[in-house]
Amino acid sequence: MKNSAATAVLLDSALLGVVASFQGGCVEDLLPYARDYAAAFALDMPLPSCASISNLDYMWARTLVTALGREVDRARTTTRLTRYCPHMWTVTSVNLAAARGYLDVLQALHAANHLQTSPDALNEAAANGHMDVVRFLHEHGQSGCTVRAMNGAAQYGHLDVVQFLDSHRSEGCTVTAMNAAAINGHYEIVEYLHMHRSEGCTTSAMDGAAKNGHLSLVTFLQTHREEGCTTDAMDGALLYHHVDVATYLHAHRDEGCTPHALYAAAYEGDLVNLRFLCETRLEPFRQDVLDAAVAQGHVAAVSYLHAVWRVDAVTAMTNSVTAHAQEWRRRLTKA
Repeated sequence: MKNSAATAVLLDSALLGVVASFQGGCVEDLLPYARDYAAAFALDMPLPSCASISNLDYMWARTLVTALGREVDRARTTTRLTRYCPHMWTVTSVNLAAARGYLDVLQALHAANHLQTSPDALNEAAANGHMDVVRFLHEHGQSGCTVRAMNGAAQYGHLDVVQFLDSHRSEGCTVTAMNAAAINGHYEIVEYLHMHRSEGCTTSAMDGAAKNGHLSLVTFLQTHREEGCTTDAMDGALLYHHVDVATYLHAHRDEGCTPHALYAAAYEGDLVNLRFLCETRLEPFRQDVLDAAVAQGHVAAVSYLHAVWRVDAVTAMTNSVTAHAQEWRRRLTKA
């Protein structure tokens, strides 16, 4: 039997592939992705709002990128998805791949001329410290980034990314960069920003560094910067038991602390803080402070305050017991 034209086409793998490419459907190994995509954007769902559409877009991106993360060869799967199901590669999906540091995925998308991103791609890659992705997007991406890139890299301690962005891009950063780096204890980044950038910081930098016990950073900011701090610095240092920081602030700054610091120390029975506040800062007697220590049953704190302030702690304890008795009597009467 003579070969017909149809037979010739069907037996030619190259021609058959061309014919099949015009048909609907999906290649077999990508069917799980197709099913997930169909489920994510089911047409029988109620008419979505703009907010829910955005949420669906992110949920699909997370589904796609998470599934890719389980692939043995992410680049191959990415290439096949781009060829047979290009609609699955939303901008949010590509952004998320960048945020997770999937350089091989981005390279495959770029090779297929499908590297479609927004500034969030480079922003998130920078914040997560994916230096190779940051460099790749800088060289091949079209969407650039915003100040969030350097701000995020500084916040999470990625000095190499901060340096690269400073040297190769023009978006820069804001005061958030040095503030966040100081709060999180990234000394080298604060030092770099101080030396190479002009945005500076605010009082939040020293306030946050003090609260988190970063004495070296508090010292650096005091020595090299002029923004200073607020009473939140010493309050925070004492609240989180960094008396060494509080001692430094007392010696080098004038803001001091608020009345809350002494009350909190008494309420918690923190003898270290009480000694600092009463002996170093010479905080005067306050009845509410003594009452707080008594009410919480901190015998050692009451004894210390009795000695340092030379007040009648017994009367305070008696008053506290009386007050508690009256409160219970009131509750029982109502019951």
